[in-house]
Amino acid sequence: MTSPTSSNLSDVLASETCGSEPFSRAESINETFLSETALSSSPIRRQMSRITPRKRGVTAQDLWSYATTAPEGEGRRDHKRQLIWYCGLCAEPPVWRSASRASARSHLHKVHGIDTAPLPKKVSTQAKHQIDSLITTQLRMQQDRAVEADEKQQKAMLRRALDKAAIQEALARLVTKRNLPDKCVEWPEFHAVFLACNPAITDEIPSAHSHLTTIIDRTFEDHRQVLARHLQQARSNIHLTVDGWTSPNRKALLAICAHFIDDTYRMCKVLLALPELRNGKGGDEQAAVVIPVLEQYSIAEKIGFITSDNHGSNDILCLAVQNHLKTSYQLKWNAKEKRLRCQGHVINIAVKAFLFGKDKSAVEEAFRQINHRTWQADEESDVLMSDILQGSRNWREIGPLGKLHNIAVHIRSSEARYKTFRDFGASKTLGLDNDTRWNSWYKLIERAVELEMHVDRYTKEFHDSLRNDHLSPEDWMQLRDTRDFLAPFHRATLSAEGSFATLDQTILTMDILLEHFKLSKVCCAFLSSVPISIS
Repeated sequence: MTSPTSSNLSDVLASETCGSEPFSRAESINETFLSETALSSSPIRRQMSRITPRKRGVTAQDLWSYATTAPEGEGRRDHKRQLIWYCGLCAEPPVWRSASRASARSHLHKVHGIDTAPLPKKVSTQAKHQIDSLITTQLRMQQDRAVEADEKQQKAMLRRALDKAAIQEALARLVTKRNLPDKCVEWPEFHAVFLACNPAITDEIPSAHSHLTTIIDRTFEDHRQVLARHLQQARSNIHLTVDGWTSPNRKALLAICAHFIDDTYRMCKVLLALPELRNGKGGDEQAAVVIPVLEQYSIAEKIGFITSDNHGSNDILCLAVQNHLKTSYQLKWNAKEKRLRCQGHVINIAVKAFLFGKDKSAVEEAFRQINHRTWQADEESDVLMSDILQGSRNWREIGPLGKLHNIAVHIRSSEARYKTFRDFGASKTLGLDNDTRWNSWYKLIERAVELEMHVDRYTKEFHDSLRNDHLSPEDWMQLRDTRDFLAPFHRATLSAEGSFATLDQTILTMDILLEHFKLSKVCCAFLSSVPISIS
């Protein structure tokens, strides 16, 4: 059964091709077909599309809006079945016509000044959107790949700029030299500083304190091997200086330093080791850490002189080195000849004899220590000296020095007293004398003379407890004379501690001090009772 729409379409086609009678009705259908609505939504239009799929549909409604009906006696299609466009703007016949949409647009543009554009097909629009989307996606991917490649290149450049060995060396120096805790590598702020300098440094900085300890140990070992090669290639013998020191956390440490001429004839000094004396400060205990250091650096056969203070334990140390070299290397190293005395220590003994030399036995003991040649290497002499000096240190009985000592102890005995002294306007406080710290008495006297007004005010403030230690004008005069007398000894000690102290300077220094002592005995009355033998 044929639908009414199909029947009407058949009639139209029959009338156009055969010129049959119902041509007028076909013309009527053509007129309807030319309207904008009919061209876009007529059932006949849709049927024609299905019947002739090879024909293109209307692609520009604006173009057909300027069309008119076919003149009487002319058909709507050409011999190729293409719809003919008749210009509705041409007022006089013949009406311009063409089956080409492009020609129709050209006619409107050239003759009537009207521009029309073909409407895009739905499929074309979707395809264009897809193509645009693909292009955009591809561009974005290319940009991402380019950015990623740039980042990889930058990271590679930053990573190539890193020197792992240099970083670990610098880190070990920073932590050890500035006394930072091992856990500093676990601080976020610590890592932030390095990352700000180079974002690629993450893998080169340790994040655990145990790893840092390993780096420090490895760095030390690397430097030790380099130092060992320099020592073995030295042009001169290797001379040692050995001295003990107690750290603030109560650890007894022994500094072992070497002095030598290297293969480029340059004078060098280095710290070989700083071991802890766990079992005491005696000579045997020192030898137990010094001899392994000589073996570790393979320099036992090149040992020259050993310089240390006059303590008896250092005699034991040198004897132990002598026996080790004789037993292990069959070397004749004479400890008595190879041990050098510390000039600073000699000067310090002389100064102590002067300060507390009212007892003749103290002076004689100091003289015996300076010229000690028995090599029994015991500590009896040091104990004797300490007992003698302590016996004479009923502080007030030794004069202004004893009074000043008591005042300094009183100030530092409590925080309240210390604060009171500072509240009087003193910019500094008084130190304390110390048997093992050279020039400590000189520095105490010098500081007291500098703060004389504040010290006098303090003793008056605490008159009840310091009435017997009040310093009179005569006491202050004697303290100033003592300060002036001790000043050259202080300078001599500093010169003896320097890196450029030599034997000729040592002899010259001792001659200068002897002459200074002789002149001072004439100028200062309080020195007349001190025996000249301490020089």
